[in-house]
Amino acid sequence: MLVTGASSGIGAELARLFAEQGARLALLARRTDRLEKLAGDLRQQFGVDVVTSPADVCNAEQCEAILQTVEQRFGGIDVLINNAGLGELGEFHALDEAAIQRMIDVNITALTRLTRRVLPAMLQRNEGWIMNVASAAAFQPMPLMSVYAASKAYVLSLSEALWFELRDHNVHVCCVCPGTTKTEFFERGGFEQHYDQIAATSMPVATVAKMAFDALAKRKMTKITGASTAMQVWLDRLFPRRVVVWAVGRVIRRMRGSS
Repeated sequence: MLVTGASSGIGAELARLFAEQGARLALLARRTDRLEKLAGDLRQQFGVDVVTSPADVCNAEQCEAILQTVEQRFGGIDVLINNAGLGELGEFHALDEAAIQRMIDVNITALTRLTRRVLPAMLQRNEGWIMNVASAAAFQPMPLMSVYAASKAYVLSLSEALWFELRDHNVHVCCVCPGTTKTEFFERGGFEQHYDQIAATSMPVATVAKMAFDALAKRKMTKITGASTAMQVWLDRLFPRRVVVWAVGRVIRRMRGSS
């Protein structure tokens, strides 16, 4: 199996959960030191075969080389966890153009390319598992996080469509939509000054990862982690979209300390 964004957060916790089940793991992320530390821990604790792949998920050539290595070593990729993600906080017109493109490359392009790349072999084997990690932000537009929320809406829509297309081929697609989770996501991208406030109301990463793991095992199409997050998503559907966008925008502006 292959896990992207595996050096920390939900990706690292999912790797642990699969290692407990004896899975052979390929871990992909940019931070070599963290990947090696995690791989060493998993080998020692669970006795599993772990391949580390320090690479940028947006680099198509690097990813293809890694995929070929993993396929040769493991005989194929039966589980794909598209966990790598990136978010930036700020008004759309003020965001750096490179930062916008990076979000699109990580959250949309890389996920789509990896999913499309592993599917033919899964279809040939008539078995496969794909988890795409989106966000509760996928369910509504988010002022000051416009590109991030839009990219996660893409992930949600793509995943649910693939769930239907592939279910008769024994390939199971699950889209996981976490609410606010205590990960390093909020330690960068413009969230730094609000990290303590955000962390105080965030779900533990291990809890979110276990919910995601169970949802994939149960072949769920979509999993919103946490009852309060699911309730918020449901309540948003009761109000006009204009009201929801206004309310979300006000909340994020207050969090930033602006009017």
